[in-house]
Amino acid sequence: MISFSVCAAKVSEAELLAKAGIKGILLTGPIASTGKIKKIIEILSICPSLIVTVDHRDEIDNLNLALQQENLSIDVLIDIDAGLKTLYKDGAVPQILTEEFVNMKYDWFGDEYGKIIYTENSKAPTLGTVIEVITSHCDPTINLFDKFYITKGEHFGK
Repeated sequence: MISFSVCAAKVSEAELLAKAGIKGILLTGPIASTGKIKKIIEILSICPSLIVTVDHRDEIDNLNLALQQENLSIDVLIDIDAGLKTLYKDGAVPQILTEEFVNMKYDWFGDEYGKIIYTENSKAPTLGTVIEVITSHCDPTINLFDKFYITKGEHFGK
């Protein structure tokens, strides 16, 4: 059974929490890039109870390869569909800011997901590509938690 004590949305947050001695960290954000996977390997050396969330087969394959090279293992949660949380379809459609993709269109694609629609003449984003958008809605869940671990840059606090 997998258990965790605190969630981190970003790899950098998980790193700060691990360096502060927090155990049982669940990393909920994407780990698609090679750099993030390398950082996860580093975090495992100080927090072997780290758990990651993946939502794409390539993420699993890339993470598995990196772990095998280091003779390590990690607990993984597979995110299939978490419900209406981050981007919600009430309000304006999210606007794409990343210059390379501004001519593409964001469209709704289920509860928590969106899709980027591009033309045949456009270059498709690859796994790990960061596309910055402005959203019209963020689901605040602050009322659901008793304790928060706050990070800002290299600083950590409770």
